[in-house]
Parts: sequence; structure tokens; C-alpha cells
Amino acid sequence: MKRIVALTLLLLAIHPLAMAGPQRPVTQGTTYLGAQYSRLTFSSDRLVTSATPSMVMLRGGAFLLDNIAVEARYGTGVESDQAMARDGELVRASVQHFGSAYVTGHVPLGRRSSFYIFGGFSEFKSRFERPDRQLNETEFSGSYGAGYQINLSRQVGLNLEYNRFMEKSGHRLNGFSVGAQLYF
Repeated sequence: MKRIVALTLLLLAIHPLAMAGPQRPVTQGTTYLGAQYSRLTFSSDRLVTSATPSMVMLRGGAFLLDNIAVEARYGTGVESDQAMARDGELVRASVQHFGSAYVTGHVPLGRRSSFYIFGGFSEFKSRFERPDRQLNETEFSGSYGAGYQINLSRQVGLNLEYNRFMEKSGHRLNGFSVGAQLYF
């Protein structure tokens, strides 16, 4: 969480620099690849407390129109966390993998930064481990979020976003992500 706060402060500090300079690379025909680190909060009707696993993901997309892109993401868990089940047992929760497809709309803020919203569908495979058993669960759900992006040049950008990855069958997964992307 400290890393996310530090990056947020950095993004806010360099925001005035993003108001001037060359045009942002969010125009029709631009493609991009990026990576993100996500700190998640997993809560469930079956748990008393929530778990906070983390994951890394790759993202790639293309702007079909100015400020409108389609994007695919794939991620995997890098850190698990424990939560308390209703029966008092500790449950270790982790993300096995994540895949999604989104449509993203950008609202320019100056020439090199933008606020964006996105929506689409995600599939999550999670693992829950207890002392007496292990459960792998896969869920497919609609997901959505919003973020802020600063493009440091025509080829490099940074972003901070919130994502509601999943809400289905009594499970909720959301998180904050920080990342970088390259434009082509």
C-alpha cells in the first residue's frame, strides 16, 4: 500500500508537467503494451475477514478511435494472504490467474494526461487453502474501473487505477493498480 501511496504522490507532483508538451498517444491507430502491479481486496460471504493478495498483469490494446481503446489483460498472483473463515479456520487466498477484455474511454486532462474509465469481462481462478483441504475456484464476471494516466513522452506512460474485478456468487474482488505502458 505504501508503494501505491508513493506513486500517487509522484503522479500528482508531476501532473503540472503533463499539462504541456507533445500530444498524448491516445489517438486512433496507437497500440500499447504495459505491466501493472495490483494490490487486491478479496471478500466473501463465506469469510469473516478479507484477504489482500497481490498480482502482476500484462496489458495490451489498440485505440480504435481517438480516446477509445480495446484492451486485453492477463495476470497471475505473486503474493497470497490469509483470512478468517466463519468456522474460525484460517484460509490462505491467492490468485492463480486472471484474464479480461475491456473497452476504455479517455477524457483528456491537458495534452499528456487523461482520466479513463473501462468496462468489460474478467475471468479469475483463485486458490483457497485450509489445513484440511484446498479449493480452486473459477469465476467469470463483469468488471469495471477508472484510472489516471500520465504520458511522460510519446512512447512511455504511467497509470494508477481502481478496478472492481469481480462481484459474483457472494465473492467480491477489487483493487488498486500502478503500472507503466509503452506506445507503438
